[in-house]
Amino acid sequence: MPLRNVEVKSRRWFTLGQARTDGNGRFSIGQGYRREAKVFVEFKTERATTRGITFGTLARPWELVLPIRHQLGSYTGSQMQGLRYHFSYQADATTKGALSWTAATLFNTVDDMYAYCAASGIPTPPANLNIMLFSRLTSSAATPMLRYLTETSLVSQMISQTLTPAGQVLKAVVQRQLPDITCRYEGNGEALLTDELDETFFHELGHSVHYRQAGNLYWTGYITLIVEAAAKRLLDNSRTSIYGRKTDNGAGLIAVSEAWGNYVGNTFAARKYDAINLNIARFNRDRLEFQTPNDDPDDDDRWIVYGMFHDMTDNTTEPPATGVTDNVNSYTTIQLYRAMQPDVMGVRKYQQRVLSQNNNRQASEMEQLVTSYRW
Repeated sequence: MPLRNVEVKSRRWFTLGQARTDGNGRFSIGQGYRREAKVFVEFKTERATTRGITFGTLARPWELVLPIRHQLGSYTGSQMQGLRYHFSYQADATTKGALSWTAATLFNTVDDMYAYCAASGIPTPPANLNIMLFSRLTSSAATPMLRYLTETSLVSQMISQTLTPAGQVLKAVVQRQLPDITCRYEGNGEALLTDELDETFFHELGHSVHYRQAGNLYWTGYITLIVEAAAKRLLDNSRTSIYGRKTDNGAGLIAVSEAWGNYVGNTFAARKYDAINLNIARFNRDRLEFQTPNDDPDDDDRWIVYGMFHDMTDNTTEPPATGVTDNVNSYTTIQLYRAMQPDVMGVRKYQQRVLSQNNNRQASEMEQLVTSYRW
């Protein structure tokens, strides 16, 4: 698969060249060199800047500051003609090759995300996302949107006004390093495969699209709830979900927000793999179609309503084993998204907003659907 929309750069001392790969992974650098020059890919564009740590500690702190780069090699002018390079999968997640593989997969997924958002009528992710990739430092993936929160919050702006010019520069530098999205790319002792990364990246990028509409106050509350649940899980040494319990205050907000992330992640992954691997595409759609809600407050796979979002848009018969009553079939992804407003902090509130924005279409069927999801 070609590596799309990344920067390819060449350098020999102070002579630099630069180009962007196209949709077929092709690039052309006009700068010539008489002697060998280094050629490398830099995973940084106006869409995202990717940084990464290849170890479980901060043994290489500069990796948190500099964008991920992958050197293709050193070449003379004639060797650069028709240069081809293959990013190969490496199972050892602590290697630079595995980090580069993950970054390459990410940038292709970002490119797909923009295309699928346009096709669905929803906004694209915010520009200039800071995306941090870790082999072991984090436990999973998250979208805290920290750089966006600190740079756009009123409190941050007020603090900036009290600083000297030098202090403002330092604050801006620190803020630019804060992650908007983080992802652990190791699972079960090995680097994640492409399809696993695709679903994860689509999921987290979907959250960033939600952030664009929900805003800072909503997102601060959402992230706080997840941090509190994680802290409680750690202190109690319990097996409670990382999202807490369904009976917790704020569980409804999490149920809706994570449902959107799951819906986008699996739907867009299925769409991508329709043309690549039908088994993977089917797996992603089945995860949405076969969600089986129950009343276990500790099982977030049952009370986060990601299957409900899919059921609102599909036109297939619900599998009887799920216990879900799905007679809703007239909604689209953009209509689901428009209801994800800053004041929608629960499943029933979401139901009300969807109906009010769409002339109460299929209201009785919506009531049956939400009720069968145990809310």
